[in-house]
Amino acid sequence: MSSCPASCANLAAPSECEVTSCVEGCQCATGFVMSEGTCVPYAQCGCTFLNRYYPLKEKFVTEDCSQSCECSSTGAVCEPKTCQDGYVCTIYNFKRDCYKASPCLSYPCLNEGTCQDSGNNTYTCLCAEGFEGTNCEREAIPPTGGGLETKWIILIAVLVPVAVIIITVTTVVLVCKKKTM
Repeated sequence: MSSCPASCANLAAPSECEVTSCVEGCQCATGFVMSEGTCVPYAQCGCTFLNRYYPLKEKFVTEDCSQSCECSSTGAVCEPKTCQDGYVCTIYNFKRDCYKASPCLSYPCLNEGTCQDSGNNTYTCLCAEGFEGTNCEREAIPPTGGGLETKWIILIAVLVPVAVIIITVTTVVLVCKKKTM
C-alpha cells in the first residue's frame, strides 16, 4: 500500500509522494479514493474551497462568516452572508456561524457544567453532580456532620462478625458442657 494514497482532497498524492516504503493501512479499490476516511467513487468527491476540503453536500460558513456555502459536485456554491446586529461570528458546538452574543459562547462552565445565559452579559453554570463553584471548578465535598465517619463504619464492620463468632463459640461450649453432665 502507498504511504500517500489518493484522496478527494489530493488526487495527485501518489505521484507527488517521496516515500517509497510500504505502510499498513487502507487502500481503495480502482476507481475509488479516500474521502474523510471512507472509500468513495471519484464522482462522490467533495470540493476544495480556500485550501480546505469539504465532503459532498456539506454546508459550511467561511472563517469571517462572509459567505454561506455548500459543497456540490461542481465545486463550492456560496452566497453572501452577514451577521445581524447583536450576533458574532464564532465556532459553537463545533460549527462556525453567526451566534447571538453571549458569555456562554466561551464555554465558561467546567466539568460538564451547563451554561445558561442570564441576560446583561451574565451567565449561570448548572454544575454536574459532584461539582460546585461559579464555573463548576471545584469538586463538591460531601457533608460529614450527618452520617457515621468511615473509621466508625470500619470498626463496626470488624467488631460485629467477631462478636457473632464469640457468641457462637460460647453457645457451642455451653451446650457441649450440658450434654456431658
